[in-house]
Amino acid sequence: MTMSLEAAAQAMREAMRQTVKRHSLWYLVQGGLMILAGILALIYPVVSSFAAVFLLGCVLIVSGIVQGISLIDARDVPHFWLQLVSVVLSVIVGVLLIRHRGAGLFVLTLLLLVYFMVEGISKVIFSLTIRPPARAAAR
Repeated sequence: MTMSLEAAAQAMREAMRQTVKRHSLWYLVQGGLMILAGILALIYPVVSSFAAVFLLGCVLIVSGIVQGISLIDARDVPHFWLQLVSVVLSVIVGVLLIRHRGAGLFVLTLLLLVYFMVEGISKVIFSLTIRPPARAAAR
């Protein structure tokens, strides 16, 4: 028995609607906690910045460890050594971010600055290259 694409989409929407209804209290709690976190980040920007650097360091360490565990029996996988370098690099950068939060915050700020500048310049160049050619002066 096959189902049309529209019927499948409708079934998926209905399932999502029911799931959201069932867990609406948790969505409300999550929304309230996020509002509170945003207000605290506005009140204490330095603390929230250092907390973000600490969290990023922890995420890098955990992801490096999990990736390393997945490589234990994968020595025959293509590019194994590149994956191993990625594991070591993730753990080292995570540890450095946790141990030197001030320097980590500075480096992340510089990376974001460079990213936004390059992104902005590329958007300007792109918009200038796709502009329609200027029409000749009206005759």
